[in-house]
Amino acid sequence: MLKEGGFSFQPGDLGENILLKGIDYNELIPEKIIKIGSEVVLQVSKICDPCATLSQLPSIGKTRIKELLRESMGLRGWYARVIQEGDITIGDKVMLS
Repeated sequence: MLKEGGFSFQPGDLGENILLKGIDYNELIPEKIIKIGSEVVLQVSKICDPCATLSQLPSIGKTRIKELLRESMGLRGWYARVIQEGDITIGDKVMLS
């Protein structure tokens, strides 16, 4: 959605630790369990609201930060707590429950 608004991000720009592909964003709600690979279990805790520090990104700057904050509300990502630690690798299967 943000790409249509002309915002460009690279992996890591938003401070994320894990990027998930192929997961319906609307299914991520508090208390939802995320299993990654054969070891890792996370529990979604709360939505991560965008903040003004994103103005430091070259594609945003001070000129577009208000627009980004408005457009990205509810789309920034999620915080999750670790239920079970482990190693994950690119391509690990992700399951929601």
